[in-house]
Amino acid sequence: MNSGTLSTTIIKDAHGHTLIELVTVLAVIGVLTGLASAGFSGTMSHFRLNHAARSLVSDLRWARQLAIAEGRPVQLVLDTEADRYRVERSDSPDIPLNGVRDFRNGAQGYGGIDLVESTGGEELVFQPNGTTADWTTITLRNRRGEERSISLILTGRVRVR
Repeated sequence: MNSGTLSTTIIKDAHGHTLIELVTVLAVIGVLTGLASAGFSGTMSHFRLNHAARSLVSDLRWARQLAIAEGRPVQLVLDTEADRYRVERSDSPDIPLNGVRDFRNGAQGYGGIDLVESTGGEELVFQPNGTTADWTTITLRNRRGEERSISLILTGRVRVR
């Protein structure tokens, strides 16, 4: 067999894909990507809620430790209308010690978290001995309706439920 016959055979057997086949494949990929991103979006909402709860618990514990270490009251001030909070010394209000945590701010890693309520009010004060005046439950909720409750008991201990 000469080389002219071989190249003719290869060309006859080579087939391209039609435009309809390419569009069908792209449509299937688009549908699968859409399904995957919808599931991923729900997962991200869950992770953001957990992140917000962990951050709030960490800051409550830090505020308590700071009150004990400095021997003066420290408070965590919640703003349920704006979905944010800050830690400040009770004798120097409106001066955040570690910035303001904003649960609506996606750049802070939260985005879409609601600070639903605080049963103990919006100012949670830790005394120099680490105690607090009220038993408090703080509720956080994401866009999917999942909630995390954070309990602060009179001894100053903090727990996530």
